Amino acid sequence: MIVTVDKITEDLLREFGDRKQKGRLDLVYNRNTRQFIAVPKYMEHKDFMPDLGTDYESLVPIQLRMDVEGGKKRVNRIIVGVSSFEETQGIKHPLPYIIEAYSQTITRLLNTEDIEASMHSFEYSKRHTIN
Repeated sequence: MIVTVDKITEDLLREFGDRKQKGRLDLVYNRNTRQFIAVPKYMEHKDFMPDLGTDYESLVPIQLRMDVEGGKKRVNRIIVGVSSFEETQGIKHPLPYIIEAYSQTITRLLNTEDIEASMHSFEYSKRHTIN
């Protein structure tokens, strides 16, 4: 089942959060449709990505790492463009796609009163990026 995401909610975090470790949420940004898609909690990217189409270069994975500070969720890491799919299939994303996925994550998903994203690290893998 493919679930698109407009914002991060408690319901979304209950169903898709804490993937592989506490505080982790994995998404895919589809550059062609400008949609975010939640990665199922118990499914590997390499098994999920083929369900999303074949323009893999435009399907950019995003990992959000969150903790709770002062009773509020806070994003402390955003990792863009790398997953088990890129690793096993040798997929690379153009750097502008990585930057767009990151920018859209900040402006569309993290622009909420429920989650703070002011202090975080942005990471991407140069090995999985086309410059």
